Amino acid sequence: MRIARALGVLALSIVAAGVAAPIAQADPAPRGCGFQNWGKYEHCSNVNVMLQVERVFGSDFKVCVKPGRTNLQEYSPGWAVTDAWYIGGANCTPGYKGTVD
Repeated sequence: MRIARALGVLALSIVAAGVAAPIAQADPAPRGCGFQNWGKYEHCSNVNVMLQVERVFGSDFKVCVKPGRTNLQEYSPGWAVTDAWYIGGANCTPGYKGTVD
């Protein structure tokens, strides 16, 4: 009971001080270039590039991405994307390019 009361007082103090963090963040800021968690890829150059994308099951596939953040999971319905890396193809046309042999 004393612990619950102490935690309640602490939480109230944080809220009253105005330093409470937002509860949810829809799309967090990039943490750098390359593969991010949850199938996101942050491409930091100014040209389109080709990636090889690894899935938890199923064949790897290739996709061309534009600069900025791309949700690779959209190209892999049903299977979780676990990694992605640059394989060349500068100035390719964005989109799905098939599985890797």
